[in-house]
Amino acid sequence: NRGRATQYAKLFPALVQDWRTLFGKELAFYAVQIAPFGYGGDKGETGALREAQRSILALPRTGLVSTLDLGDPRDIHPKNKLEVGERLGRMALVDLYGWQQQMRAGPEPIECVRKLDTVAIRFANATGGLKALKVPLAGFEGRTADGKWWPVEAEILGDEVSLHAALPTPMQAVRYAW
Repeated sequence: NRGRATQYAKLFPALVQDWRTLFGKELAFYAVQIAPFGYGGDKGETGALREAQRSILALPRTGLVSTLDLGDPRDIHPKNKLEVGERLGRMALVDLYGWQQQMRAGPEPIECVRKLDTVAIRFANATGGLKALKVPLAGFEGRTADGKWWPVEAEILGDEVSLHAALPTPMQAVRYAW
């Protein structure tokens, strides 16, 4: 499906709605984004598919778990299934059973702010700050006014990721794992 993100963005929510119709109720639906496997020759198809998977979030009672921090670029089926299951379980406990004593999901970007020559991405659900599994942080890119994407340096500062690079023009947009 990696090369068919546009189709996936239409079919994934349609699948959820079809199952709900067949079962006659608005079932909760939780999914896991594709793992960060190192597909050879990837020109953004994997990032586009992850974005397409987010299409179900427009529907009520849905959730999507990211595994970008859990995967292994050399193994298409990451071994850390327990953490994936725990993330799905936390979503269900909060959404379906009203548990308030835990976070529904892991860190989620909520704001992107330009600060002079840097861009700061602030995250919700980052109690105690973000934690890097790999240093230096990799996979962040900034887009300049000419539409070109450039790798940028990233640094964790509490509940923010600060992006900076010596680019020909200021960043107009940022992306991760694309």
